[in-house]
Amino acid sequence: MNSRDEAMPGPGTLKMAFVYRDEQAGHPLARFCPPLPAALSPAAANVLPVALTVAGTSAMFDVASKFVETGVSSLVDAVAMRMRAEATTLDVTIPVDGFYKAGGINDVDGATLVLHNGVDRTAGDASFNLSFVVVVAPDRTAFRLRVYLWNIKRYLNPKPNALGQTSERDWVLRIEFLTPGSAGLGLRAAFVEQAFPAVTLDELQDALYAGYDLHWLPMPPVPMALASGAAPGSASRYLPFNVRATIVETTKPGLFAKWVEDSLVASKATLARTAVAEFRSAFDPTQKATDEAKRLETANTAFTGYKKAWEAMKTTAAAEPTQPVAGASSAQVEQHAAALSKWKADMAIQTKALTIAHSVAVIALHSSGIGWPGDLPMP
Repeated sequence: MNSRDEAMPGPGTLKMAFVYRDEQAGHPLARFCPPLPAALSPAAANVLPVALTVAGTSAMFDVASKFVETGVSSLVDAVAMRMRAEATTLDVTIPVDGFYKAGGINDVDGATLVLHNGVDRTAGDASFNLSFVVVVAPDRTAFRLRVYLWNIKRYLNPKPNALGQTSERDWVLRIEFLTPGSAGLGLRAAFVEQAFPAVTLDELQDALYAGYDLHWLPMPPVPMALASGAAPGSASRYLPFNVRATIVETTKPGLFAKWVEDSLVASKATLARTAVAEFRSAFDPTQKATDEAKRLETANTAFTGYKKAWEAMKTTAAAEPTQPVAGASSAQVEQHAAALSKWKADMAIQTKALTIAHSVAVIALHSSGIGWPGDLPMP
């Protein structure tokens, strides 16, 4: 252990920043972003990944196979490691301004997501610096993260007090994209998770590399107000979202598989109903039709809600108090002013309700594969 390890032996606090390309110049973490104006070369993505040891690969397969049995898709979710003393967990969530600019222009392409556990916002004394470039698909329907920097100097907990301590650990990184108030991005889960069971520090340091592409995630649809070219308000970006990152490191290897096994035992009573639902939907025509019917029902409910909100706003708009006649008494003028104030408040509430119902309906119809038929005319 060197003097720097002595100065910062613990895991520190996970810090994260989402750096748009037009905000990169002068940013405290600009050195972790690709040089402007060029991003990573597409050719770099064709390099084969560094292989883990045979033991690590076998453990990964063992863990993944149990996912099918437990009906979950995330290691972090499956083993509830935040409650376990045998693991160090770092977790942070940050807000991001938005996916789009006015006119529906995508604004996340080329942005950089930076993670570190340094003592300040410039990543001083960090034990790891990780950065990922956002790459948007040519058809704008999906995006993914491409590794730009994978620099891990030491374990989060260099010297855990664990019996039978070895030089290997289990290690996992999860990054989630979340719509405010939702468990996913719109109606879909949107996360990447990289798990490395039974790896040495050297193997962890070489596990990913610059140019390595993580899997595609669904891009939320462009809000119809932006697609029409008329941006609502004067914000610089639209469709805000949150990014959550979680890093978990065990005190010794083999704990991931054990904890997934624990999860399997704990959920045994519900496995018959929850296991392999997505696989059934993919391969069972009956299940697929059932799932599509549910999405259509959700879309129908959402559009009905949008129409009701539109009708309520139309009714409120038609109820605008008429101007008092010439020569009206002061009492009549005051009565009209009070009624007008209430009407304006009602209109503001109905406008907000209509905006929310509109967003819900747009997302629901796009998720059902129908597409948006068009906005109802404003009253």
